[in-house]
Parts: sequence; C-alpha cells; structure tokens
Amino acid sequence: MGGDRRHRLGGALTDGPGWQWVVFYINIPVGILALAALPRLLPAPAPRPARLDLPGALLVTAGTGSLMYGLVKAGDSGWAGLSAVLPLVGALVLYGVFVTVERTGRAPLMDLRMLTRRPVVAGAFLMLVATALLIAYCFLGSVHLQHARGLSPLRTGLVFLPVAVATGVCVLLVPRGKPQLTGGPHVH
Repeated sequence: MGGDRRHRLGGALTDGPGWQWVVFYINIPVGILALAALPRLLPAPAPRPARLDLPGALLVTAGTGSLMYGLVKAGDSGWAGLSAVLPLVGALVLYGVFVTVERTGRAPLMDLRMLTRRPVVAGAFLMLVATALLIAYCFLGSVHLQHARGLSPLRTGLVFLPVAVATGVCVLLVPRGKPQLTGGPHVH
C-alpha cells in the first residue's frame, strides 16, 4: 500500500515539475529545513582553543605530494632519471624536516612517540599490507574478469558489489561492537 503511494507521488512529481526537480531541486528545501533544525538538535560544542600545526601540515602534504610525483615519474622514465630522483630526495628531506618540526612544536600534528609503540607499528604495517592486497585484488580481478572471462565493465562491477556492501556493513557495525570484543573503550 505504502509502496503504491510512493510510486504515485513519484509519478506525479516527475510528470509535473519534471525529474530534475525530483532528483536535484527537492534537496534545497530539505537542506534548508535540516540546517534550521541543527542548532536545536545538536549539542553546543565545548569551547576549546583550536591549534593547527600549519608548518607540520604543509610539510607532510608537500612531502607526500613529492613522494607520489617521484613514484609516478619513476614508473614513466625509470628510477635513475632526475625527474624521479629529485622529487624522491625532496620527499625524504621534507619528511625529515617534518619530524624535526613535530618534535619541537607546541601542538604537533602527530605525536611521534606513538611510532615507538609496537602495536601501533604492527597495526600500521598490517593496514599497509591489507590495503595493497585489496588494491591488487580489485585491479587484477577486474582485468581478469574483463579480459579472460569476457565480462563487461558493468558485470565486473556487479561481481565486486558484494565485497563493497559487506565492507560498508562492517564499517557501520564493528565500531558499535568493539568495546564488547576488546573489553575496553576505543578511539574513533
């Protein structure tokens, strides 16, 4: 019964103002109502002085950009080319300066002492490996399904859909159950 009403309402809106209004413009009044309701629904944030480690943020951003550029250039022109070596050396220098700034800064972007804790290093390494494996799985799986199995890009995407849905469900459920699993609080 309710589904029938939704279809009739959707049909009336599409036939009347048009599908553009239904898809895009209907969000304008909804957004205005949401913005008007936010001050009443959300608690007031506790005042605290906001400090941004701007030098640290700029250094780590420039270092990462230089690293990525150097890796791309190394793939294009080889590891010995100046277009690859200079950005990679620049990334090392920028990361070194970042470490120095973080050690001496009043409000560091990253507490470098946490990198001396074995669980943090092990977790970061495992996340690196898991991410690399997931990227390889998606890329090589796509190539295999399209070229060896002859699937279209759409069907290939549908093959990967259950993995994406399961990941999304786990992202929503795991933080809620984690205190019961570990017996303690966790950081979001």
